[in-house]
Amino acid sequence: MPDIKIYEQPTNYAPMTHFPIHITNHHLTVSDALLRFTREKVSSVCRFANDALAADVVLRRHAGAKERFSASARLALPGRDIHGRAVAGNLYAAIGKLVAKLARLSRKRKTRLAKRFEHPRRSENNIIVTAADHAELSSVISVTGKISERAKWELRLLENELKRAQIVPPEEVPSDVITMNTRAEFLDLESGERMEFTLVLPADANINDGKVSVLAPLGTAMLGYRVGDTFKWPIPYGVRHLKVIKVHFQPEGSLQRAA
Repeated sequence: MPDIKIYEQPTNYAPMTHFPIHITNHHLTVSDALLRFTREKVSSVCRFANDALAADVVLRRHAGAKERFSASARLALPGRDIHGRAVAGNLYAAIGKLVAKLARLSRKRKTRLAKRFEHPRRSENNIIVTAADHAELSSVISVTGKISERAKWELRLLENELKRAQIVPPEEVPSDVITMNTRAEFLDLESGERMEFTLVLPADANINDGKVSVLAPLGTAMLGYRVGDTFKWPIPYGVRHLKVIKVHFQPEGSLQRAA
């Protein structure tokens, strides 16, 4: 049996994104420099898949008359995962080809999502957004659009949602509406799965804690809905239909109760 070692991303390492990257090697020994190179390359894919949950990478040496190396990966995402594999005469080249393939597939997925979610259906009810949230999210759209080319499609989706929003003062928002920093519980109407998420600004997003960025497809989709409402969560290969079943915490409601 060949030695197999799994490397976890160290806690003091700060790549471009927060999702965990697991690296496994077969029939070869990898250096710290190669591990860093692999993590940096795979992390760069978040430019096109900022909702990635995790990545599993396998590095392998193939014995034979002509030595070859392969790099394969599974990028875990909401909906269907992305898989890629590349082979080359050296490991660095194989990793580079793999990441290029993952980036290409992620770009195609991103385009599909944008087309599926770009225009709200006329039959959908207007969402409810507080004046404070509307101002803050409008600022996010303005500032982020100037510094990040890769976020422009997410910003466009959020902008579309804000255009159809009913804007209310914070003190008048119903206590069962999903506002920023609200923690709510949802029911998947097809699978029966229950899930709980908190809607946050991009800088506060952490999928492991259930904190979903308002720029992620799910975050944009849930904004402004209230208990009893159903909405569509676009995923790469279809749509999930979610129902808001409970609001566990809403900042505005908490302030009103404390007053």
